[in-house]
Amino acid sequence: MTISVQGVSGVRRMLAPFLDPELTQNMQEATKKGAQVLRAPLKSALRPLSKRMAGAVSIRRAKRDRPATIVGSKRKKAFFWHMVIGGTRSHGPRRAPYMVIGLNALRGSGSGKVRIQGPGALRGQGLRRASKVRGVPPNPVVDRVARSNESRVVEAMNRHIASRSR
Repeated sequence: MTISVQGVSGVRRMLAPFLDPELTQNMQEATKKGAQVLRAPLKSALRPLSKRMAGAVSIRRAKRDRPATIVGSKRKKAFFWHMVIGGTRSHGPRRAPYMVIGLNALRGSGSGKVRIQGPGALRGQGLRRASKVRGVPPNPVVDRVARSNESRVVEAMNRHIASRSR
């Protein structure tokens, strides 16, 4: 099979059917159908990690590079999503000898402010002292779920495209 193209106008003529707005809209809907197939398996895979992460699964239209649909999280519900998926590094204070972590503030009780009055202030107030915090290894659960359900996603997209082309 040979293809001969005569200049820019020939390329535009050849690609015209693929640049049709109706085809782009059809492909956008197909990617949405494929993403919706991932919602249930992703929620079930995230539930053992965090119920908040499982509840934060969202499917939304991409703002750029369409046709595309993004499977991700609702930031306000699970702000820590990227730290679980991508992991964190070990870290500590830059200039101080140690960090003071208010456990009561982390639990939501109190104002979230830590006041240290003297050397014995760490005892009995829910405060801990640490010179560094261990990092967390990445857990690419979204990639694993996408890889394991790839055939179902492609099948859902093909089914949608076939129903529209009739």
